Amino acid sequence: MHPTKTIKMSRVTAVFVASLLVAQAALGQTTDIDVEVSVGLGETDNVARTAVNEIDETIGMVGLDLDLDYESRKLEADIRSRFSYLEYFDDTFDSELIGGFAGNAQYQFFEDRFFWDLQYNWGQQLQDNFQPARPDNRENISLLTTGPTFVQPIGDRNFISVEASYSTLDYEFQPFDFERGLGAVRFGREVANNTFLSMNLSTQRVEFDNSAFPPYDFQEMFVRYDFDDGRNTISANLGHTSVEAAGLEGDGVLFSFDWMRQITARTVLQFNAGSRYSDQGDIFQIFQSSTQSVGTTGNFSPLGQPFRNNFASAGLQFDADRTSVGLTAFTSQEDYELIDDSFAPNRDFSSIELEIGREVTRKIFIRIAGVYRVVNYDLNDRKDEDSQGSIRLGYRFNPAFYVSLQYSHLRRESTDLFSESVENRTVLQLSYIPEWSR
Repeated sequence: MHPTKTIKMSRVTAVFVASLLVAQAALGQTTDIDVEVSVGLGETDNVARTAVNEIDETIGMVGLDLDLDYESRKLEADIRSRFSYLEYFDDTFDSELIGGFAGNAQYQFFEDRFFWDLQYNWGQQLQDNFQPARPDNRENISLLTTGPTFVQPIGDRNFISVEASYSTLDYEFQPFDFERGLGAVRFGREVANNTFLSMNLSTQRVEFDNSAFPPYDFQEMFVRYDFDDGRNTISANLGHTSVEAAGLEGDGVLFSFDWMRQITARTVLQFNAGSRYSDQGDIFQIFQSSTQSVGTTGNFSPLGQPFRNNFASAGLQFDADRTSVGLTAFTSQEDYELIDDSFAPNRDFSSIELEIGREVTRKIFIRIAGVYRVVNYDLNDRKDEDSQGSIRLGYRFNPAFYVSLQYSHLRRESTDLFSESVENRTVLQLSYIPEWSR
């Protein structure tokens, strides 16, 4: 195994073990934890997802899913993770660990005064954006962000807060690792019950481990609106943003809008949109937050330059006793304003995901899922479309064990005919749910 990959695996293991310890410590508190362990055997007719000379492969797999929501007086934590270890029995590819981890935690040292935030994201991205996801075309990527926030009340309704954070982005192979430092000041006022207005100033600097890539700086100044009445959570920002890199400068409007609505006890609607200068670390976090599965391989464009990002996403989640429906739509536009249009890797990315689950009987269940993604590249007028549909039928022996059979059809269509592919995959899986997670 590549030595860098070994280091990345160790980091993932450490984060996962830490999450289990948090879960164990939290069992006596306000906790919602879901854990599932599985083993499976799969067959594919095109493991390399090539246009010609398709290769059959038998794949053994071990999976572990962990979701955790925890809240106490001092600590709030939210973890979503999907891990799968894959063994290719015909040795077409080396064995690999794939999946994703998205964790957020906030600890209050002093109530409503001094917080410490920790966010960690780990997953995979394509090495070559023009080729489909397969074992030899993905690499691990991780982003860690942590830092304190101090809040000082001024009178009954006013406050001032100071925030500092440190981030580090690591790629398994590509040379775009960086460190980011951020400082922010916020002056706010509670203008009504559950309603706040604030003026915000922030600055951040990004420095690459590879000195061949120059550092860059972001500055933001904006007014923020926050509202939360238990059923609606709204945040909106409007202001000015600027960026400077290698002597080049850009500026423009900053805006964002985030809305979560508890429509009914079973239905939640989420929507967000915005425009700001960004980098691939931000895109990675947004991608994991805006997709149904945190373990999906991402299609990012690693490059040592910031860009203007225009984005929007919407999601609807419905959970009833026997039926669940999840629908997510996401779009993102990357505009490298500081690079000449003749060389800028500008692109548009859009996706839509649908997942439907139904408990047919007390023993039998069915899951249907579909994903459609399209990427348009300006440079060579290229368009890639990826679609995936799957159906999964399961039988529960008892509350602890169930078996399932899943069929998936994956297709890529492209303006580059050599990049097109079709794959059919079947997986038989046995799963176990621990007693304390049922």
